[in-house]
Amino acid sequence: MLPSFWRRWFGLHCAAAAGPGPIRPEYLVKLDSFLVAPIPGDEVKRSRAEILGAIRPAATLIYVPRLAEERFLVEIQAIAMRPPLVNKDAGSGDAR
Repeated sequence: MLPSFWRRWFGLHCAAAAGPGPIRPEYLVKLDSFLVAPIPGDEVKRSRAEILGAIRPAATLIYVPRLAEERFLVEIQAIAMRPPLVNKDAGSGDAR
């Protein structure tokens, strides 16, 4: 169940991110998952590894009795930091 959920979540949120250029998995620096039991933590970890591969941002896994939208079982908060864009026209390599 979770691998397809992670793919949809990551694809939707990366596509919706503001600013020029894509958000890529390697830009993730923090990933918080809030889970309504009974989703096993090891299943979440396996799913995250399947989607992110060797990328290992700081992560917190928290079990909660329910989420604000009661039909949801998982809530994910992610923080990504994109490297500075380089102004190729300036020729000096200065970040804008």
